[in-house]
Amino acid sequence: MGRYADYAPMTCGVLLAVVIAAPGCERGQRGDATSVGHVAPALNQATSVAPASNRAAEAVEDRHAGKPVTVSLRVASGRVHAGSEVAASVLFEIGPGWEIRTLDAQPESTATRLELELPTGISVANEWEAPPAARSLAPDGHAAYAASITFSRALVIASDMPAGKYAIACRVSYQVCNEQICLQPAAVELKVDVDVE
Repeated sequence: MGRYADYAPMTCGVLLAVVIAAPGCERGQRGDATSVGHVAPALNQATSVAPASNRAAEAVEDRHAGKPVTVSLRVASGRVHAGSEVAASVLFEIGPGWEIRTLDAQPESTATRLELELPTGISVANEWEAPPAARSLAPDGHAAYAASITFSRALVIASDMPAGKYAIACRVSYQVCNEQICLQPAAVELKVDVDVE
């Protein structure tokens, strides 16, 4: 955890739109004399891709394609029935040589954070299911995620929820680092619409 700067905790509201901002972190804080003492600029902020159309039995997705991390919010079906459950997932595609921290990383300002914003009538059935973490290539060997990872959570649609279109949003914050540097923290806001029948 030494190479990550102490950033003020980034609030995870819901809506995932990637905003790469805030000061960077200095690897020099890791404590090794040869570490790099600067922060690389945020790389190629891309605009969000429009959510997929809501067709029966098909997943809906909002995606932010950036470098070196692409983040997506996906709901298993664009059409759901009152009284049912549907899976929501946040997917990360992390470029080679880069990594992000776990959900429980310390200090909290370095942790990956996911927060759903749900309409009345839709609730969560469990906590985020996280994939197994790997050992970082950093000297301290902290837990980290690399390559392609998916976090999943079940959503419950109330049995008395009125029919209509509803927005499911999630705000993701994370910091991506490699062995040399950490990029500026990123906050991603994503949103998909589902039809309750």
